[in-house]
Amino acid sequence: MKNKVEFYNRRIPFIVLALLFAAVFSYGSGSVGGGGGISQFGQTYKQGKVIFFQKVACDRAECTITKSDLNATLARELVASLRSRDELKAEETPADKAVANLVGNEIEKVEHYLSRRFRL
Repeated sequence: MKNKVEFYNRRIPFIVLALLFAAVFSYGSGSVGGGGGISQFGQTYKQGKVIFFQKVACDRAECTITKSDLNATLARELVASLRSRDELKAEETPADKAVANLVGNEIEKVEHYLSRRFRL
């Protein structure tokens, strides 16, 4: 019985030390506050993408752009059209017609999506 007690008494400091190190290392890993999910800008990007493919580039008859037409040049034209939407223009461009269905904050979200997606 005495041997068992001595055996455990010698092991207790090592166990306590191991638990202490485990606690210290667990606090050092990860980020403060947890993962948190998608950021505000990630959410805007995602919403802009959904709006863009529902209202601007879709396979329905009312959409002037198809999904396969989208490239960096077209995205640049669309962003320019969105940014100059409130300005008076002599002639309406195809890009102006394509984004005419967007209203309110949809304009910002689609512009954000296209700008980030094509690094404009």
